Amino acid sequence: MMAKLDEDVFVNERISHLNFEDDLPEDLTAEKYLIMYKKIWAILRHDLYLAVKAKAKELRVPEGELPGPEFAKLYELGHKDFEKVR
Repeated sequence: MMAKLDEDVFVNERISHLNFEDDLPEDLTAEKYLIMYKKIWAILRHDLYLAVKAKAKELRVPEGELPGPEFAKLYELGHKDFEKVR
């Protein structure tokens, strides 16, 4: 079920079905769930920003000019932290 949700969110960019009754607390409404995910993504974006800033400083390039492959590596590392942040 988590693998399907991961694929829906990160590959399909669309959640086809989420059953709140089985695995989630009763007081976690759809609205609260979306707010929670917005906060998770805000944390991940901020962490990515800090990582890009540090890597740009390390490579001695302006933040906006970080090479694409370097950014992709940092993005993938941030994506792996998703469950930890959640």
